[in-house]
Amino acid sequence: LISNNLMYGIDSASWGGQGRPFEFTGDFINARVTHNTVDASGSRLMTAAGAAASGFVFNDNIAPLNTYGIKGDGKASGTATLEHYYPGYELTNNVLAGNDNGLYPSNNFHPATLNAVGFVDRGNRDYRLDDASPYKNAATDGTDIGANIDDLQQLRENFTRLR
Repeated sequence: LISNNLMYGIDSASWGGQGRPFEFTGDFINARVTHNTVDASGSRLMTAAGAAASGFVFNDNIAPLNTYGIKGDGKASGTATLEHYYPGYELTNNVLAGNDNGLYPSNNFHPATLNAVGFVDRGNRDYRLDDASPYKNAATDGTDIGANIDDLQQLRENFTRLR
């Protein structure tokens, strides 16, 4: 389970590597990625390789597609990768910023850019959804799509107090 995370500053220029927030390789079952907010500039949102994995769920996340989006070795981006590497996958109710070119299941949202999502103040890393954002209270569970930033802030404050 990868849930309720805020990931920003993921880019190969700053850190090296490929700047990919998610990379799933090998044989695994029942991986669930839900309620995450990602601000990354790598060429892919997710890389797939190795044996096919069953039970893969990717729901209620906010992330940029960037150049290749969800891309597996030897497969086209989007549904072709998902069907090959994650048979029976569930990919719903995500805000995948950028042009999907019809490559992803239709039950997701595709604003042109992350700036169009409706964050309170992305430039100052306030990734809470503004009250006017169309993704506010639009997750499959009725909460905001993406990470619960208020909960993360509370965890941070509690951790700071304990130190």
